Amino acid sequence: MAFQHQLLVHNDFVHAVGGVRVLGTISAQTGYAPRRLRTVDHFGLVLVRSGHGYYRDGNGFKATLDPGNVVLIFPGLAHTYGADSSHSWEETYCVFEGEIFLPFFAAGRLSASSPVLVAARHIPQLLTQIGESTCQAQQTGLLVSVLSELLLTHSGADQKAWVKLAKSILAADSALGAPLADIAARLSMSEQMFRKRFSAEVGIPPIRYRMISRLESAKRLLAGTRLTNRAIAMTLGFADEFHFSKAFANYVGVNPSAFRRGIRSETSVEPVERP
Repeated sequence: MAFQHQLLVHNDFVHAVGGVRVLGTISAQTGYAPRRLRTVDHFGLVLVRSGHGYYRDGNGFKATLDPGNVVLIFPGLAHTYGADSSHSWEETYCVFEGEIFLPFFAAGRLSASSPVLVAARHIPQLLTQIGESTCQAQQTGLLVSVLSELLLTHSGADQKAWVKLAKSILAADSALGAPLADIAARLSMSEQMFRKRFSAEVGIPPIRYRMISRLESAKRLLAGTRLTNRAIAMTLGFADEFHFSKAFANYVGVNPSAFRRGIRSETSVEPVERP
C-alpha cells in the first residue's frame, strides 16, 4: 500500500483552556483500512477529502464514509474508520483538547450517538488554514469556527437552536474575544439584531455572557491548576493581571488569590477513616 502522512501542526504545549494538539493529512493510493477498534483520550475530527470507506464504534454505530463527511472522535469511545480496500483515501485529521471546546458538545447536537456528519461549505478551507498557521491562538479560533459551522449545519428544526449555538460560540470564544459582528455573522444576523435577540432570550447582553464564561474558566483554573494569576490572565485574553484581578473581584467578590486560598482551605481537611 502506498501510504503518505504529512504532519502540519504539532503543539507540544496547549494552553490551559485548550487548543489544537495535532493536525495532519493521510493519503493512501490503495486503501487505508485499520479494522481494529481503538480508544483515545482526546477529541478528534476527520474530514474525508477523497475516497469511500466506513466508520464503526463501540456503541454499535456504523456508517459509510464519502468525500465531504466529517467524523467526530470522542474520548473513551472505541472506534475505527478507513477506506474500503478497493478505494484510495485522503483525509485531514485534527486532534484537540481543552474546556474551550466543551460547550459545542454540551449543546447536544454534536454527540457520540451520531458522530458522522456532512461538512459545511467552509470547513475544508478552515482546516487548511489551521495547517498553514503557526499561531496557536489563531489555530484555536479557526477550529472554533469549524465546530460552529458543524453545529449550525446540524441544528435541525429547533427554533431556539441559534440560542444554544450562540452560547456555545461565546463560551468557546471567551479567551479569544472575536468581534461581536463576526459572531453575529456566523448566525446569519446583523450585530444589532444579535445583541437585541440574545439579550431578550438570555437576559444579559452577549458581551456580558462571554465575560462570565471567561471568569468561570478562571475559577476552574484557579481551583484546578497551579497557573499564576498572570498566566491565567494571558491565557484567558485579559489585557493584563490588573484587569483580570479587577474583573474577577467584581464578579466573585474576592480577588483571585483570595479565591484560591479559600479553595485550598476547604480541601485541606483531615482524612476520615471509613468504617
